[in-house]
Amino acid sequence: EQAKKRRGQVARAAPAQWAAVHPAYPDPSSMFGGFPSTHLSAQDHFEVIGGDDDILRTARHTMNIFGIDMLLAEEQSGALLKYIGAHPRALVAEIQKELNLNDSPRFLRTLAWLMKMGLIRRHAGN
Repeated sequence: EQAKKRRGQVARAAPAQWAAVHPAYPDPSSMFGGFPSTHLSAQDHFEVIGGDDDILRTARHTMNIFGIDMLLAEEQSGALLKYIGAHPRALVAEIQKELNLNDSPRFLRTLAWLMKMGLIRRHAGN
């Protein structure tokens, strides 16, 4: 839906006489305003949409490991993907409890990262 809205839109260039890099331009709020955004909920559930090859390919790209220390450990991320694959209707709260992932911020960042990488899809809860 957002892609349809953005199609045909031309990104604005920096105003005349501005430096190539300037703290006031481009404005990230307007630049990324059309991108979908939401909050994760304990009532959401996920499905794995990437296959094993996709997961391995994603892990091999060095650009994808920027900030990886802010996510779950590799073993926990693997367990998370396996659990979601085996239990696609499990709620976020159930997944966290079942896998004993007590670091909520790290767990939620990992879910967001997996969505960004196209490995899982979110289904909004009630």
